[in-house]
Formats: sequence, C-alpha cells, structure tokens
Amino acid sequence: MIHPLAIEDAKSALYAEQLRKDCTGQLVSQVQRLVEGDWLLALPGKQMGLQLLLAACLEKAAAGMVLDASHAQAVDAWKADQSAPGNSRRASLSILYVEQLRQRAGLIASYFYGQPSRSLKVTALTGTNGKTTACYALARSLALLGAKSACLGTLGIFSFEPIRPRAFDTRGQDDPLVRQLAEPGLTSLDAVSLQVWLAELLGRGIEHVCLEASSIGIVSYRLTGCSIRAAGLTSFGHDHLDFHGNLQAYAEAKALLD
Repeated sequence: MIHPLAIEDAKSALYAEQLRKDCTGQLVSQVQRLVEGDWLLALPGKQMGLQLLLAACLEKAAAGMVLDASHAQAVDAWKADQSAPGNSRRASLSILYVEQLRQRAGLIASYFYGQPSRSLKVTALTGTNGKTTACYALARSLALLGAKSACLGTLGIFSFEPIRPRAFDTRGQDDPLVRQLAEPGLTSLDAVSLQVWLAELLGRGIEHVCLEASSIGIVSYRLTGCSIRAAGLTSFGHDHLDFHGNLQAYAEAKALLD
C-alpha cells in the first residue's frame, strides 16, 4: 500500500529509470501539453477513455505512453487491429506498463524530473476555507523577507521575487515582483503536473513553494512524490462530504498532512 504522501518507492524509481532511458522528450499528463517525442502518463477516465488517449498520442506523434498494467490486453488488441488506418504507427507506439499507476504517478514523475521538491522548501496548506489567501500571503511574505517564492493553487501559479533583500527594521520596502505563470485550474494540480512545475520553479531559482492541498487532492495521490517541509491547517468545516462520505473521513484526509 502506497501512502498518499509517500516520497520514496523502489518500484517507482525503477519505472522512472526505464522511462528516462526511452524518453527523449518530456513526461506529461495532459493531452493539450503533449508534443512530438513526449511521453504521456495517462489515467483513462470518463472524460477521455483509453481509445481517445491512444488516438491523441498518434495524432501528436508522442513517443510513448505510461499506462496502468490493467490496460495491457486492450492495448494489444488496439495495436493488432489490422483494419485500422495507420496500423504501423500503432505498433510503433511504446508503452510502459505500471502496477498501481494512479498511486505511483507522482512518484514516477518525481524521480523522472530529479525529485525537485527535495531541493525546495515546500509548505502545504489545507483547510475548508482560507487556503488560497494564506498560501498567497505566505509566498508574498517570504519574498518580502528576501526569498524567491511561489504559490500554487486555486488562483493559478505565481512567483514572487524580492526587489532587494528585506531589512526587518526598514519600512516602506518595495513589494515583491509578482508574475502569474499559469492560469487557475484545480486547487491541487494532478500528480505529474505538480512535479513538472516544481522542476520548472526550481530552474527559475525559486527557494520556497507554498501550495494548496485540498482533501480530495491528498487522498487522490496528487501530492505523492512531493517532499513537504511544513504543513498548516487554516480551518475545518462541513465540505466535500459528497466525496468523503462523512466528516470523520474528511478530517482524516486532511490529517494525512500531519
């Protein structure tokens, strides 16, 4: 059983090692970000089923796909369909099958991108209300103290760069330079996209990352592979009970950050 906040897993490391040997492009999880030579880590669902994902990889000339091992038989049948147009291209699409891919996606992406969170100071904030405000304010405050920081959450992804080192006894200090790097999306990025952004932020010289951690994101393994230095709870109330089932399960999901 893989813990939703696991940062190490021997099998995931082996999968990532194999992927690095075969992949000359990027590892992505969103079809719209897929370009020629990339690999798509895909979790087929209601919005995009396996057949649509396979077709998208062919259309965008992806080099390969990472799929859960449970899809092997269906993919073999898809590749063997002689009546399908572009059958030769189907056969050339590489597939890496992974056991428990949903649980391992973040871990594999973390290893693939060099475990970027280990070189960052990551703070995760959870809570029924107040996550967005607290996350943004914390990242801004860190920049006011002279540290390059970023926040990830409901408002999107922002970087904060200090104009000059902060002096504690100096008033009227310039506000940090704020850049919006990505538009709003889910409160918690999917597991692969989170690792992509952590690597990107590390490359930009960011030191501190403040991220919103929704209860759904935590139990859905979106934070797996992310090394969290500190965590905070902003508030707790009745919410997401349609997903968690009851207040106890909701509380236990948030408590996983402890």
